[in-house]
Amino acid sequence: NPDDPALIVWGDEGDDQQTFPFSEIGLDPALAEVIWSNRALVWTSDDGIEWTEGKPIEGIGADSGIGHIAASSTGFVTTVWERFGQGMYFSKDGETWERVELPRGSQINDVTATGDSFLAVGTSGGSGAVFTSNDGVSWDVTTAEVLQADYIERIAAGPAGYALIAHGTGSSSRLVNELPPAIVQNDTIQLEMNQDGTFIVYDVASGDELFTLYGDEIVSSNRGDITIVDPETGETVATFTADEVTLAWEEVYMSFEDTMPVEPFEETGPRILISTDGTEWIELDTAGAFGQNFYPYNLALGPDVIVMTGYQEGGFGGGRFEQSPKPSVWVGIAP
Repeated sequence: NPDDPALIVWGDEGDDQQTFPFSEIGLDPALAEVIWSNRALVWTSDDGIEWTEGKPIEGIGADSGIGHIAASSTGFVTTVWERFGQGMYFSKDGETWERVELPRGSQINDVTATGDSFLAVGTSGGSGAVFTSNDGVSWDVTTAEVLQADYIERIAAGPAGYALIAHGTGSSSRLVNELPPAIVQNDTIQLEMNQDGTFIVYDVASGDELFTLYGDEIVSSNRGDITIVDPETGETVATFTADEVTLAWEEVYMSFEDTMPVEPFEETGPRILISTDGTEWIELDTAGAFGQNFYPYNLALGPDVIVMTGYQEGGFGGGRFEQSPKPSVWVGIAP
């Protein structure tokens, strides 16, 4: 109830639900927006000292946030994670933003810039991909054989060129992208929700495809209900509850677990690739240099040096200090 929101508390076993309306526990209903909203905000500054108040990016709803941001002479590009997939936005001034159109099935994990050019990394079509742009709006996608990966996590630019961190060989990503869509429908509209963050809307009576939406075009309430809006007319065509959406995905995952091979993909360590121009890539022999138990999560390039930070050896579980990963810094000569 938007006029009198409530806190809902469940027991340890997910039962014994108790509801506490704000009016009964002395909370202002306006606090609901603060409690349930988690929106992407952008702050700007002319001098790095005085900053504007954080402003939400238009079109991005609840459960979203800024991932990475890069600046070139043409403007700014930022990655945005959201409840349904990931998006990328461009701005000339850091205040007004527009969504970047990417090929269906694309996910962006990181972005960097040098001079007039932007480079972003992630996945496209079930494999690792590098995205390049000279203006931040129009992008080209490269999925060369050497880039085949479950996902590409980081990219860095410097005087020596570019370097990126990739994971896996692409088999896991292809397996996940073979998941069937989750489907919800009412009497008139069927919504097909795909793993890559795209939503395809069909007419139930005719079976015709009406339009496709990206994750950041879905209107999502703070409670998780989703509303489908026709991109041409601006009219609402359907609303589905959070429970309906969750149940649809649970059915997909249960079906996936029943049919998944015992060993669906080969485990490999992180991979480091370098490039002088952002298009032709060479893979370094990281296994020979570090073994399999190294976990870089960031890197930077100087004129002739590559620096990586991360963890080495050990695991993340167990709760014992001797099993904890050791923070590490690696320094190498850039080819």
